[in-house]
Amino acid sequence: MLHHSSGLLRLLLCALVWIVRAAQSEDKLTVIGGVARSDTVCWTCPSHITNAACNRWAPNLPCPLNDTVCRTVHVFNTKTMNTLSVEKECIKPSLCSSNNVGCETSDDGNTEICISCCKGSLCNEEVATDDATAQRQSLNIHSTLQTSHSEGCLPTSSLLALVTIRFLTF
Repeated sequence: MLHHSSGLLRLLLCALVWIVRAAQSEDKLTVIGGVARSDTVCWTCPSHITNAACNRWAPNLPCPLNDTVCRTVHVFNTKTMNTLSVEKECIKPSLCSSNNVGCETSDDGNTEICISCCKGSLCNEEVATDDATAQRQSLNIHSTLQTSHSEGCLPTSSLLALVTIRFLTF
């Protein structure tokens, strides 16, 4: 009985950690047109030739529920610094690790692509034009990325299933 009780206690502690993290989350559930959305709103646009044109085009809609990070891809001419294209979108936080942001120059040295990410509504208004800016704009993502489970706890879906099973067996 003691072993059974300690397992239940561990399960309840993990559930408590999950509940606290969910309560502290900035993202809330919104349903628009039958689609679950987060409360994060990003500037979003397909390829536009200027940042201003992209921002003017951007619809003011919340991001899809699991896509709570804003990503900006800026391609520009390295000689003239003229923008060639800007794309902005909502994406999953896991797609914006420190390995996925920064700037890279083309082989011919004529164009550069800068990718930056940020977390927070309308945080991606500006575009990066160098690696330091792209990394700086992305800092709030790298510091807040967390795993979906706590140390020694199960992922949320497994945890909820086990809590339900445990309470049904008592």
